[in-house]
Amino acid sequence: MHIAVYALSLLGGAHQKIHTEHVAKKCLELAPSRFRWEHFDYPEKELVRKALFHAGERKNGALVRGRTGMEQRGKSRDGWQLTEEGAIWIRDHESALRAAVGAVATAAIPKVEADRFVKRVKSQALFQEYRSTGNLDVVSRYGFTDLLNCTPDAPVETIRIKFDRLLSMAQLVNDEEVVSFLRTCRAKFASLLGEGKA
Repeated sequence: MHIAVYALSLLGGAHQKIHTEHVAKKCLELAPSRFRWEHFDYPEKELVRKALFHAGERKNGALVRGRTGMEQRGKSRDGWQLTEEGAIWIRDHESALRAAVGAVATAAIPKVEADRFVKRVKSQALFQEYRSTGNLDVVSRYGFTDLLNCTPDAPVETIRIKFDRLLSMAQLVNDEEVVSFLRTCRAKFASLLGEGKA
């Protein structure tokens, strides 16, 4: 399970959905003896799917969110991403995971990308309001959805996915001010995120 979560993070699962097959391929690269078919050099997709499913369970830390499979209309719904908890877990355990699988790759965001992310968030009007007042009491829902680059009437699932990606990235980048700001956003705009009343 932990190798699958690590593989997901290496593939960019903090800021985008990653297909199960891509995670399975990365797991095969990281730990071939655990994720290889018995007679052929193919990744064991079902084993990875189960690992990711279990990694998403609350009892295991809710490290990922996602699913695999098809809709009734035949559209693929496959994809996984790290949750905030998963990003924190990766950040705290990455060196041990890398040593365990002998990986040279890192799940950390490249410095240029991390700096770009922090600069983008900190340049937002919503963040500037938070920085100057320490709260978001007078901010409208429009400011929040502008931060997420969506409309206030977007589906709750869309708003939550975009917000979760921001929070996961902030955790991997390890910028305390941005994480605190996003947690304040979560509390203020809980209803838009489908988490209760704001």
